[in-house]
Amino acid sequence: MVRTNEEFSVPSDLDLQQRVRAFLDGHNVPALRRVAVQARGGTITLHGKVSSFYEKQLSQQCSRRVLGVRQVIDEIVVKGLRSTESGE
Repeated sequence: MVRTNEEFSVPSDLDLQQRVRAFLDGHNVPALRRVAVQARGGTITLHGKVSSFYEKQLSQQCSRRVLGVRQVIDEIVVKGLRSTESGE
């Protein structure tokens, strides 16, 4: 059976935001739980700080996998662990 786009409903912004949030929370990576998620018209915006580029990429990839997401805007900042210098 072939389905047309008319058979699929467009999720509300709140529904999409909640589904992306649940998908991020379902992974065993604590940093993903600290990423803020906003949805508007199928576009997901991710905000927050993570400690590695891997966590940043993972949050983007997880978000893209949620049905209804058309675009992901990444505003996540990577804040790696700093080594302190003795001269400071």
